[in-house]
Amino acid sequence: MRSRSLTVLPVLAAALALTGCAVAPGPAPGKPAPTLPADSIAYDQLPTVTTRPNVFPDSCTQFERNPALLAALGASTQPTFDPNVKACDINSADGLLVVHTDAADSRQPDPWQSAWMSESGLSSHFRREILLGRYYAVTSAGMNGCSLIVNTGSAEPLAFDTFHQGGADDSSIDGYRRASDKYCPPLRKMAGDYFAAVDPGGGSLVR
Repeated sequence: MRSRSLTVLPVLAAALALTGCAVAPGPAPGKPAPTLPADSIAYDQLPTVTTRPNVFPDSCTQFERNPALLAALGASTQPTFDPNVKACDINSADGLLVVHTDAADSRQPDPWQSAWMSESGLSSHFRREILLGRYYAVTSAGMNGCSLIVNTGSAEPLAFDTFHQGGADDSSIDGYRRASDKYCPPLRKMAGDYFAAVDPGGGSLVR
């Protein structure tokens, strides 16, 4: 899977300082979605689309209709729907995958921009990325898993969260780096399998 990521290194910090409030360069929206420039991750403002219907239907129907997708995600049981947060929970031998949309609320009126700017204050080892060459995304790591938030061209981004058994108890910078290196690559693979199955041709700038 092709994926580009950002940690705030000196050279990229300098790029951020130069770009200021400028909007990232990007192609016009199209279908299939165009490839996004690699340097988009250095910009705080993106040329986004927000009018597309959500890719995720706030249910588990996509997974129930696609046994091959469930197998690719390592599901050990049928997925279950959590109506409280409108999330689909998928259990595997290694842990839990939770798929849900990030809805806007009074605290977070623009959930995608909040994710892109890491404004929740809860992110560790935060990275900006381009997933599959077509989706803006961010990841952050915890001691027991990884969170991946993806811009699909809708007003509400799509979130993938994993929770693994027997995670380390090391909240140092190196500890979170190790957790990110361990848990985030498999989650990117899961998200790639998901989008290949349910959103062919999709992306952040899909028309």
